[in-house]
Amino acid sequence: MKFKTLLSSFILLLMGLVQTNAQDLHFTLWDMNPLNINPAFAGSFSGTFRVTGIYRDQWRSAVSNSNLGNPYTTPSFGIDAPIIQGFRKNDWVGVGVGMFSDKAGSLEMGYSGFSGGAAYHLGLNKASTSVLTLGIQYQSISRNVNFRNAQWGDNNLAEYTTNDMLQQSFSDWSGGLLLKTQLSEQMDM
Repeated sequence: MKFKTLLSSFILLLMGLVQTNAQDLHFTLWDMNPLNINPAFAGSFSGTFRVTGIYRDQWRSAVSNSNLGNPYTTPSFGIDAPIIQGFRKNDWVGVGVGMFSDKAGSLEMGYSGFSGGAAYHLGLNKASTSVLTLGIQYQSISRNVNFRNAQWGDNNLAEYTTNDMLQQSFSDWSGGLLLKTQLSEQMDM
């Protein structure tokens, strides 16, 4: 017992020392955007296909009355479906694709991307009321800033700027695990 407590404390300490650099999309209604939350949600429903979409428009009234430019806008769209039966009768494979775009301010600071993923849903019992899912997703992401509308304190600084647009693109692979089980007739977990 003492060893487990010591080991758990050590692992928690190490987790606090690890630096992470990530910024996910932020939505109040996060469950309306399942493919951006976890790749294992692809095809994780009973039906033919699912289309999801959500749009966030933040600070429009504050920004429109000032010279700050455009408000913070984030549209996101996705479609997924369970497509084929898996290796066993109670298993299935789901796929999904999605896109998102974040833009803010007069500099049009942006973060946009496209994703595609697949998930294998493993039925843990004959009725498939308990399902373990493993998902994988690929994302192509682009970040950019447009300096054409920038206002500098010193007029001479504009001579030294070489790029009107700063852009960076990269790829990202992610994985997810999901356990869904029916606790009673009225309650799922």
